[in-house]
Amino acid sequence: MTLPGSGPLSLGNIQTEFGGSAPTSISEYYSAAAGVPGSGPISFSQFHGKSAAALGAVMFGYGTSAYFRTYAFSSGFGAAYAAGNQPPGWPNIGSSGFTCRWHPSGVDVAGGGNASPYLYVSKWTDGVGYGTKYADSTPSSTNISIDWIGTELLHGSISSPFIHAYQFTPGTGFVGKRANPGTIPTGQSRGIGFRPGGDAVVTARSDATPFVTAYNYSAGFGSQLAAPASPPPLAANSVAFSPSGAHVVMGQGGGPSFIIAYNWSGGFGSLITSPGTPLGGTVNGTSSAVRFNPAGTELAATHAGTPFASAYAWSGGFGSKRANPGTLPTNTGQSVDWNAAGTSVVYSIGGFTPPYASAYAYAGGFGSKYADATPPSGNSPTNSSGSSVAMRN
Repeated sequence: MTLPGSGPLSLGNIQTEFGGSAPTSISEYYSAAAGVPGSGPISFSQFHGKSAAALGAVMFGYGTSAYFRTYAFSSGFGAAYAAGNQPPGWPNIGSSGFTCRWHPSGVDVAGGGNASPYLYVSKWTDGVGYGTKYADSTPSSTNISIDWIGTELLHGSISSPFIHAYQFTPGTGFVGKRANPGTIPTGQSRGIGFRPGGDAVVTARSDATPFVTAYNYSAGFGSQLAAPASPPPLAANSVAFSPSGAHVVMGQGGGPSFIIAYNWSGGFGSLITSPGTPLGGTVNGTSSAVRFNPAGTELAATHAGTPFASAYAWSGGFGSKRANPGTLPTNTGQSVDWNAAGTSVVYSIGGFTPPYASAYAYAGGFGSKYADATPPSGNSPTNSSGSSVAMRN
């Protein structure tokens, strides 16, 4: 329910809308909604017309401290949570934010980097922000990809066994580590993904053909699935299942289109015809990330060359390439995610010049570019290449 647009408001009204437990203080609700400040003076009048239901959030991983930052998001960037600082208890030295992901329920947020224990998970409360960091899982190695579904959490790493799975209770924390696959991948898992429903896992690899490994999954790794008959020809950097689970797409380091897709039915099926227009032309299309919108009708991709951010219509296969954004990102596209309605798409951007992110309205193609997020005071990322992005929907 939206709070009244005028008239008196109480702390009780705000608590009912945005959560929290008594006793409450208005300072608990920094960044609770677009237009509510993230620090400093805050007043009841700033909550007129605000709604928790309208609130989203977006987390970015960066190459320098603070390695993870989260902003309110609702048709554009809002204030930074925690004054731009990363979640309490997450490593703040030598911990590039390589990857981040929200639990589908939105009650927890995870990040991965190159500082032990490599996988960091904290409680999240909409409108309030970071909660307690959960007790760590069994350490592994530098974490470069994350996915989770239900009570299962995956992360991909740069050293053997390259893929890790954990039982995780949302809102409570880690239960235990699952046994490694009987046959482990032979190279680092740059991208990793559950099939919707959680019955299979695919990891995109960088080492050698077939550049992809897949497993059945049921409360842990099952049998390894056969590789595609026509595997990716070069390193696979990312993986995304369509929301229906009937198709799987990978961004890759080579042509002809820098993006490859397969039908899926109990495993890899036939190769789907490549898009007619490749990413970034014929040279600079190397794709770092792919992501379907929630409806499964659009596929967004990031890539190394201009225009850095692309999207295709999707209907069981590639449709037309959407017109490039009117205002392009300033550098290499690194990661991409959508809001729950599919009306906004956000890209993290590499390089050494802010803003390290570009966000756009979206309706069957790119709309206007939203105003850039304001770098948090005291943490201006002057040399802080954006490496990952995840939306809380």
